[in-house]
Amino acid sequence: MLMQRRSYSKDILIGKKTFSHRTKIVNGSIRKKMTKKLGIIGYPLGHSLSPLFQQAGLDAIGFDAKYNMWPTPPDQLKNRLTTLRDPNILGVNVTVPHKEAVIPYLDALDSTAEQLQAVNTIVNANGKLTGFNTDMFGFLNALEIDGQFDVQGKSAIIIGAGGSARAITTGLSLKGASSITILNRSLVRSQSLAKEIAEYKAVVTGDELTTDSIKRLSPPDLLVNCTPFGMTGGDLEGAIPPIDSLLSPSTLVTDLVYNPSDTPLLRRAAELGAKTLGGLPMLIYQGAASFKIWTGKDAPIKTMLDTALKGLKQEVF
Repeated sequence: MLMQRRSYSKDILIGKKTFSHRTKIVNGSIRKKMTKKLGIIGYPLGHSLSPLFQQAGLDAIGFDAKYNMWPTPPDQLKNRLTTLRDPNILGVNVTVPHKEAVIPYLDALDSTAEQLQAVNTIVNANGKLTGFNTDMFGFLNALEIDGQFDVQGKSAIIIGAGGSARAITTGLSLKGASSITILNRSLVRSQSLAKEIAEYKAVVTGDELTTDSIKRLSPPDLLVNCTPFGMTGGDLEGAIPPIDSLLSPSTLVTDLVYNPSDTPLLRRAAELGAKTLGGLPMLIYQGAASFKIWTGKDAPIKTMLDTALKGLKQEVF
């Protein structure tokens, strides 16, 4: 747990830049400590709500840190990870497309990140970078609390085969799902992930994300989009996978995309009578878990959720 000493906030103007710091008196001398930094790395990041609700959480508990947005194209990832060893940086969230790609640049992984081979949270401790994964925890919490969905004995179809998909398929399998089908534009990737997850409890298969393969499937109890389909600011903004034949009134459709909150997939699912769950609850729950890893403090979840909802409505990010 991070310990904080009593301090006095002050701003110091140097040239044209303002640096926030804390001033402490130690053995009769004044020492100034720079405000710590947190952030999110990924590409693109224009859609991200994390800076908004994470900063609100930090401010609510009086934790002296600034949460930043650090867009990082794939060819800049190695350099970005090097900069994260700065003693003033506490850590970052990791989003697409880097959840797997960051691993070679880290010094250690926690047990969940090791199991999933995907990282969404990095902690910098004295220059040592450790990767964590809170995606599985966030998704299962959202599914149970907000979706009122019991995974035990249920069938699921997952669209996507990246780091988020790995976390979610693993979580569903460990929670007792009966069968999981992974659909991806790359058949090799979907089958590879299916082979990994098949080591757990569920019957897992991988197939190509095409109209023909979808038509061969029956509507599942749960359908989860783990791709950028429909994401504001992304290459697939407004797009929707061809999933009409997979939807029924008993299907719960959940979309990890949270901006827009009412994605094209969720709108289409509702039109066809399916139940829906947006991506914001998962985002908040996984973000709250990251928050505690960095700060050692319980996250003010209501404050974070209210701030995120307000941000979506006002499009202030």
